[in-house]
Amino acid sequence: MLHEIRTYTLVPGGVRDYLRIYNECGREVQVSLLGQLVAVMTPESGNLNQLIYHWTFADFEDRHIDGRIEPPLEYRRSAACLYSVSPDAHFIIDRLANDDPAIIISACSGHGFKHAPAIGELVAAAVAEAMPLPTDFARTRAALAVPT
Repeated sequence: MLHEIRTYTLVPGGVRDYLRIYNECGREVQVSLLGQLVAVMTPESGNLNQLIYHWTFADFEDRHIDGRIEPPLEYRRSAACLYSVSPDAHFIIDRLANDDPAIIISACSGHGFKHAPAIGELVAAAVAEAMPLPTDFARTRAALAVPT
């Protein structure tokens, strides 16, 4: 048996409303797709804005949605895509030149989309508030140096 614990952090004070809406609209659909929901728990101390879901599955294969629902024929396909990867698998966020206001942003490594809000805030602060950019993402870092 496979146990999966999922922890979600909600906005402060949002747990009660979320649970009401989840129980009214989402729980039945989610259980029909995912399977055995053992518990939805809330902490009594610490971060009170969290929900902890405990799911069980017969095995790893049962954990995946394949076989639980039959998608329409037009959705039964997959595709591969190419994406850029920097040598150290980190982003590139740097000024075009030392005194240049233009900023280069490359989310590289195929995982940048999920970091877009944080990268946006970082770059906005750099532009609006003249905050320095982190050197870990500099275009001149050692990992990006071209061997001679």
